[in-house]
Amino acid sequence: WVPPGMMPPGMGPPVGAAFGGSNHAGLPGAFGMPGFPPAPPPPPREDNEAFVRRIKLTYMDKVTKEHDKYDLLEDYDELGKDVPFWVFDTMTVMPYLAACTFTLAAIFVVLQYSVKFQPWQETYWLTGTIVGLLEILLVLEMFRIVMMTLVE
Repeated sequence: WVPPGMMPPGMGPPVGAAFGGSNHAGLPGAFGMPGFPPAPPPPPREDNEAFVRRIKLTYMDKVTKEHDKYDLLEDYDELGKDVPFWVFDTMTVMPYLAACTFTLAAIFVVLQYSVKFQPWQETYWLTGTIVGLLEILLVLEMFRIVMMTLVE
């Protein structure tokens, strides 16, 4: 049995030459130990043309690898589920349904107040409502359809 901090029998103290120091006996970090090895010299300077050429080659290599990856993935199935076409049709119709529902609710409220009109006011109100509805449906909607056709 050897107490802590003591060397086993048959072993002498470490020699400094084993740790890069002098041949004097001593422990690592003792007097005579050299410091860290000197830093390596910096790499040689690279001229601008070589730098640009190296960057272009690196970029082209990355682009080629990315292109190859997409080419390999092209044959695989898409990860998502196929969406039925009725979903797209429904999503297209929903804003129109919402606008029509709001319009019908607004018409209902207006009609509730229209019973308070006098007979000559009812005639003007009915004429104005029909003219406004025809203007929206015939003039403005047709103009929107023409514009959408031209834009697409």
